[in-house]
Amino acid sequence: MRANWHWTGCTHGDVEQSIRVLSRTVVPAQSILYIPGRTIHHASGSYRGDGRTDAKDAYVIAEQARMRRDVLPLQQQDEIAVDLRILTARRYDLTADRTRSINRLRAQLLDCFTALERAVNYSTSKAALVMLTGYQTPAALRRTGQSRLSPWLANRKVRHAPAVAAAAPEAARAQHTVIPGERTAGAIVRTLATAVMDLAEEIARTDALIEALFREHAHAAAITSMPGMGSLLGAEFIACTGGWTPSASGSTRSLAVRRSVVAAVPAPRPPTS
Repeated sequence: MRANWHWTGCTHGDVEQSIRVLSRTVVPAQSILYIPGRTIHHASGSYRGDGRTDAKDAYVIAEQARMRRDVLPLQQQDEIAVDLRILTARRYDLTADRTRSINRLRAQLLDCFTALERAVNYSTSKAALVMLTGYQTPAALRRTGQSRLSPWLANRKVRHAPAVAAAAPEAARAQHTVIPGERTAGAIVRTLATAVMDLAEEIARTDALIEALFREHAHAAAITSMPGMGSLLGAEFIACTGGWTPSASGSTRSLAVRRSVVAAVPAPRPPTS
């Protein structure tokens, strides 16, 4: 019987990428084993020679993989799990970008229109963002007034239009000083408000894709039956575990010790005092 061994050394940050590459290059009939570097380090002390070379590391890894029975093979991710991992990572980036854009928007309003910045919650109010695409300065809001701003917002089908239409002119009446650079700041505010709404729409589209893919998974119903597990959290769970199921290995205890192809990094221990 002949066994082919392939080993790769990697740090904490690139374990996931190395294992994904291995999963695409190994023969389908072969298994992928993950042995932590700490295990190899302690095992190397029982082999001859004090120096560390690539040849010795490869020999130690092969011997440990051959002899140890507590090293379980990694389960490769199914297609849905890979798609969910990509989409959930994309959603994380989009939400981070949206948070940054909202913070920049509020910072810009603090420079040119302080009263309006504290009058509305821009992270939850789409009506306020829509208003900023048309009116960014105190003078413009004072000229428009609540009577014209309210139907202007209502025509754009946004929620809580009357509340925003009342709060914005009130904030404008509290500031009559013209700030230098107000026109340029207003253009930036309009751009940032548009960017926040575009990001929100893309997040909604990504959420729809995630939920549709998650519902196609064989264990979606079982995952969502657990308290607190919705479609998004369930999709993240599948993405992290690689779509692993206990029946794939015949052992339910494997879930506690086996890591998926993209989540095989051991958690670092904090230093002890």
